[in-house]
Amino acid sequence: MRKAEKNKMSFEDALLRLEKAANVLESGELPLAELLKTFEDGMEYVEICQDRLQKAEATMDKVLQKEQDKIVEMPLVLEEESHV
Repeated sequence: MRKAEKNKMSFEDALLRLEKAANVLESGELPLAELLKTFEDGMEYVEICQDRLQKAEATMDKVLQKEQDKIVEMPLVLEEESHV
């Protein structure tokens, strides 16, 4: 996949393509060469999803609160992380 295509792909599109790739891989019906190509494509979709999630988290980290006329940046703590 070209870099320009990766940059334009939304999280939802990458996740959908990742799910399709996973289903194809799980079927076990591909020849080895196609299996490897599908796996490689799937890993690219994983990378895109991770990138989009990191960007979303960074945006959410910057949810601003006013405190004495000054803006304070607060880190995002996901519920899953707080139970670890």
